[in-house]
Amino acid sequence: MGGQRNFKRIRDLPHFERADRCWFDFAIFIDENPKPAQVLGFNFEIRFPDDFVVNFLRFDLNTPGHDNDQRGIRFHLHPGHDDLMIPSPPLSPLEILHLFLYGLSIPDRPRSI
Repeated sequence: MGGQRNFKRIRDLPHFERADRCWFDFAIFIDENPKPAQVLGFNFEIRFPDDFVVNFLRFDLNTPGHDNDQRGIRFHLHPGHDDLMIPSPPLSPLEILHLFLYGLSIPDRPRSI
């Protein structure tokens, strides 16, 4: 496992911080026995500034055999609430990392209603 899971969103744990005040971390579970190694699960979570409308966005790939695997939602995302899960086509860890670094920019001003 790479990194601690930060379910309480504590800034004291190791994380990456962007210039726009967003910060993120991730954990990846790997089986090193097969060649090549196989990703078994991961969670990537980005947290947004306190004044942003959404607190966080998390991408999860649960390990095989997890309850969500049996429900057909092993890969899912949590848009700002731990109890809200949206099934999603799987992304690779590198795709999510790229999204966190370059694809989720904070707008200069909120959208008008």
